[in-house]
Amino acid sequence: MNTIIKLLLVWSLSLVVVLTMGCNEDSDSDAADVVGGRCEYNDIQGTATINSVAVPDAGEDNCKNAVKIMFTFTPDDVSAPDDYRFGEWPDTDRQFTVGAGKNPPKAWTESVGLVQGSTYKCVRSEIINGTCTPVIFSFPKIDVTGWEEECF
Repeated sequence: MNTIIKLLLVWSLSLVVVLTMGCNEDSDSDAADVVGGRCEYNDIQGTATINSVAVPDAGEDNCKNAVKIMFTFTPDDVSAPDDYRFGEWPDTDRQFTVGAGKNPPKAWTESVGLVQGSTYKCVRSEIINGTCTPVIFSFPKIDVTGWEEECF
């Protein structure tokens, strides 16, 4: 039974990823084919500093042996926040997650160097067209694969 639950969870996460990728698809198809239009973002380059790595609450969406990672984003252009489309979406106390919002496994985070005080190139992406997530923070230099092996 435990194996079936794991397979269903992996299948569900895969479906969410596929559906999310469809939202960001950059094909030649007509934007009218996607409800709300094709999602486009304005990217703001910056740096993320890992503020804390802690044990998450049991009720959170956690991998096995998970850690909760909080970071602060600092844009390269100090005046960028003046032009944010979503200024109410703060750059501080952001949570780093994997998959569909899970707190990642500790062993994986350590293997990619996500430790308190570390810094990484980070991108704050704000939606300018479509109906996807308004603000997304991404870490282009972190390989976000392999966490699944430690998660379940």
